[in-house]
Amino acid sequence: MAQPKLEANGKTWCITACYTDARGVHQKKYKGGFTTQAKAKKWATTYAAEMAKKVITDRNITIRQVIEKLLYEKEFVDKVSKNTMAFYEQGFALINGAIGQMKPTQPTAMLLQDFINANLDTPRKCKTICQCLSILYNYMERVDLIDNNIYRKLKIPQYTPKETPYYNLKQYKRLLEVLLEIDSPIYTPVLLMGGLGLRPSEALALTNEDIHGNILKIDKAVVYVQRKNQKLYLATGDTKTEKSVRAFPLEDSFIKEIFRYKTAHNIDSPYLCVTREGNQLLERMFARHLKKVLLDYGLPHISPYGLRHTFGQIQKSVKTDIYGLPRPARCRRLS
Repeated sequence: MAQPKLEANGKTWCITACYTDARGVHQKKYKGGFTTQAKAKKWATTYAAEMAKKVITDRNITIRQVIEKLLYEKEFVDKVSKNTMAFYEQGFALINGAIGQMKPTQPTAMLLQDFINANLDTPRKCKTICQCLSILYNYMERVDLIDNNIYRKLKIPQYTPKETPYYNLKQYKRLLEVLLEIDSPIYTPVLLMGGLGLRPSEALALTNEDIHGNILKIDKAVVYVQRKNQKLYLATGDTKTEKSVRAFPLEDSFIKEIFRYKTAHNIDSPYLCVTREGNQLLERMFARHLKKVLLDYGLPHISPYGLRHTFGQIQKSVKTDIYGLPRPARCRRLS
């Protein structure tokens, strides 16, 4: 049995329950949010004992029970990032609401097609549902819960990804000037994303300790926002991929700009991107504030992720081969 570990918030504990199911396959399930180590251990012991008794090849189980086992199989726990796991959990929650109480063989192709068609007006949700249905039915076919994989009969909608809007150098400088003029707390993340090409999740996870001398190291990211006791807090995990771990050599003047807002307001916080009250900046708060600034000052719409694209386009405009740069030196200062 794995030992409980303290979570990123420093207050709650998490644990991974390990067990062997009725088919002799080793399984794992991760769960957090426990107030004490003892409660975490008790849950892991109880869960492992219960799951070891369940037989996945029993066709009388519900789709909800299948999803419960599927989500926490070893291949998902070990190979899927927290971001992707959160994506799966959202999709399977929608499926549970529609067909969770049915047996694996009960849903028809027509029922599933209607379920997909009912969400065509929300492409992101529809895409999530389709991906999760594909995973679910392939899994049920693999463990002999169904004889016929009806997902293959469905008409899956094809979506063309929308191009992410970005700024040119003049527009980006104007945005920075506006944020300085109104003394906005989002000046720091806008500087980091547009000036260094960071993802929003990477910029908002940065702390003071990530700057060593003149080197800024990127090795973590905000993975999701979770509601606990009616309060929002950010969980910090690994970057999107192993290649996303990188370092930037920075000039003293750029480092000074990163700390400008915190220094001006005497904010004592371990995070680089903070609110006016000194709390860690949430991604949804950042997006909302950015949208308001753009509307108030008549600037073109841009999403938080569009600032990362802005970095790439500006570098291309000054003839920088962003793919050929050595890993530590991935940016040219914007002048």
